[in-house]
Amino acid sequence: MPTLYLAAEGDVPIPLPGVEELFDRTPSPKRMFILRRADHQHFIDGVEEAHEAVRAATFAPEAAWMPAAMRPIAELSSGARAHTFVRGLTLAHFDSTLRQIEAADRFLSSDVEADLADRGVEAFVHPDAAIS
Repeated sequence: MPTLYLAAEGDVPIPLPGVEELFDRTPSPKRMFILRRADHQHFIDGVEEAHEAVRAATFAPEAAWMPAAMRPIAELSSGARAHTFVRGLTLAHFDSTLRQIEAADRFLSSDVEADLADRGVEAFVHPDAAIS
């Protein structure tokens, strides 16, 4: 089954190298797209509010480093751009994989970075992410 990974470049609780390690161990076919200037909350509704709530929260001593390590939301991608990233790539993956729509497969095999950039979304494709 083709696998899609969507990751945040600056994810504090789940750093990108850890996601890349899982990706590397995942059998092909697989793809991975990384949202630039994004953190963990960029994959939920209310990104801006949720992100700042986590930064303001009090954590147990062993996790207290997390809010301090998080960048302010003003320095990160907007929630609207994050949702464009998630919705667009997820829909294309499902249309390609489950519905076998050739246009979705062509989109995922094309210059996705440029297509997303045209929509104001900064992202990149993991170098080993080609479906094989």
